[in-house]
Formats: sequence, structure tokens, C-alpha cells
Amino acid sequence: MFSDLLLPLPAGLHTGAPVVLLWAVLGGSVLLWRRLAPLTVMVMLCAHTATVAAFLSYRPVLPLCVALGTVAALGSRRRVVAGIGCGVVAVLAWVGGEVRTSPLPTDPAQRIVVGAAYAGLLLGAVGIGRWQRHSAQGRREMARRNRETARRGAAEARLAVLAERRRMARELHDIIGFTVTVMMLQAAGARRVMNTDPDRADNALTAIDELGVQALGELHRLLGLLRASDDDIGESVAELSGLAQLEGLLTSLQSTGLRVDFTEQGARARLDPSVDLTCFRVIQEALTNVARHAGAGAQATVELIWTPSQVSVIVQDDGAGNPPSGSRSGGRKGLIGLSERVSIAGGTLEFGSRPEGGFRTIATLPCGVTRNR
Repeated sequence: MFSDLLLPLPAGLHTGAPVVLLWAVLGGSVLLWRRLAPLTVMVMLCAHTATVAAFLSYRPVLPLCVALGTVAALGSRRRVVAGIGCGVVAVLAWVGGEVRTSPLPTDPAQRIVVGAAYAGLLLGAVGIGRWQRHSAQGRREMARRNRETARRGAAEARLAVLAERRRMARELHDIIGFTVTVMMLQAAGARRVMNTDPDRADNALTAIDELGVQALGELHRLLGLLRASDDDIGESVAELSGLAQLEGLLTSLQSTGLRVDFTEQGARARLDPSVDLTCFRVIQEALTNVARHAGAGAQATVELIWTPSQVSVIVQDDGAGNPPSGSRSGGRKGLIGLSERVSIAGGTLEFGSRPEGGFRTIATLPCGVTRNR
């Protein structure tokens, strides 16, 4: 290819096919190192093509195009300009070879056309190389953005977990403090009436026993937290709530236009204060997400299913409301911290979209008090 082996040339200008083939293999072999040293390979091939154009009836255009395209894809602008300069030298050598081997005289216009054709091939190689470079940069930039997005998401998840752990630690601290205070009051009362009213004293001691087991369970959960120091001045302790405040929560949300139906199955079992608080937080967070993402007019249901050993909290909506503008992009990040809270309380949390539309949150938490001997 790009040789004059099949053309009728003047005597003595033909080159033997073996020589052309050997020179082509030599130039092609240099291309094996084009990615390691693209500009060096380009310079070597320019010398290769200038030599062959002066002595043989063969112009190795395609190897030089590949080399120049590699310089454009991998090199800086300065290297690309240097590669184009080498290409100009090669074009001049090719035009000279065409003039030398032409059986007919050529005028300047013909030489310009031939040179423009060769230059067009080289510029096309430069264009392909720069396109490859920009495409590779785009892929790398997209990969970097994906990694950065994943890193930020992981960091946000860790921050949400840590924030939830700190809040849970403060709440559990308040619960334990309250329980120990009641135990002290019960013990003082039992001591006062032990001689005069043994039955009252026995009831007080029984209550102390139950409160002690409860406090031990809460203390076990508290010690399980990886609590960070929190000495910020002026930070208020979160107000404790529980299922007793559920009616007020439903009323406040219904006033925003959200329709909420509440059902309860089974007999209510005893809950540790932290578990009671977690149940309330699950319902609160789930309904807040419904109000934020589904909006006014959505139909939500809250179900409490009691068994002797556990309670299941199911909150779901039909997704048929009128969400505020931009509310669909929130990502429900509060559920990340809620998962940690439920896990600390000894339960599990599942959430996700419903096939029929809307969103569902299901939490399963333990009931009762377990004695540890």
C-alpha cells in the first residue's frame, strides 16, 4: 500500500517487492513502542519515511498516521505541535518521492494537491487522536465523580450513624438516670415502712428489682454505643417521647393534609423505655418522610402488631399525594440513622418502595424485659 510497485515507472525506478516488504515490516515494528514513547516513535518513523521516499518507490503513510494519532492521544499540545512538524517534513519527502517517480512531468499545482492529500491524512490522524484523548479524559472524569459521590455518600452515612449514636447515648443516659432515681426513692420508702408496713416494703423492693433489671438492660445498650465526646455548650438534650405521645404525633401530621390510619393488633406488651422511644421514632421518621416525599393528600397507614416477644411497626403510603417541589431528591437519609437506632435497640429495620406505589418502612423490636443472671 502506498507503493508504486504496480505502476509503469521509468527504468531503474522500480523497487523490488522484498525490499519494500522488509522496509514496511521495519517501520511497523517501531509502532510497538508508540505508547511508551509516542514522540520518539514519530521522529523515528519520519526519518524512516524520508529515507524511503528518497531511495524507494514506497511512501509509508499509514504507519506515520498511527504514530501521529498516538502522539495526539497521549501527548501534550507541545508534543502534538512537534509531531505535526515532523509530519510536514514527511509530507515534503512524499511529494518529492512522487515527483521523482512520476513518469510524466508535474507542475506546482499538482504537487500542491498531492501534498494537501497527504497533509489531510495526517491531520485526520491528529483529529482522531485528540478525540480519543478527550473521550478518555471524559471517562476518567466520570469515574472520578462517581468515586467522589460514593465517598461523600459513605461519609454522610457515617456522620448520620454517629449523630444518631450520640443522640441515643444522651437519651439512654436520661432513661438510666431517671430509673436509678426512682430506685433510690423506692429504697428509701421501703426502709421507712419496713417495720410498720411489710407489705408496702415488699412492693417497693419488687419494684426496685424490676427497675434494676430494666436499668441493666439500658446500661448494656448504652455501653454498646461508640459515643463521641459532645461538650458543645448550649446543646439541649432531646426531649424523650414514646408511644404515649403517638396520638399527638398523628394529629399534628393530619393537620398538614396527610391522611393517616392507625391500627393495632394483639395485646400491648411491656417495652423498655428505649425500645418504646425507638418505636415512636420509627413512626415519626417514617411519617415525616411520607409528608416530605409524598406530600399532602397521600394516604398513610400505621400498624402496630404485638406478639409476646416482639412488636412490629409498619408504616406505608400510597405515594399519591402532591409533594413539594424538589422533595423527591432527598434520598431519605434519616432512615440511615434510624437503622442504627433500631439495631442498638435489638431490632431490625427494612424500608423500600412498594411495587404498587409509595414507600414502606417495617421495624421489628423486642418486647418485655429479659433477666440476665
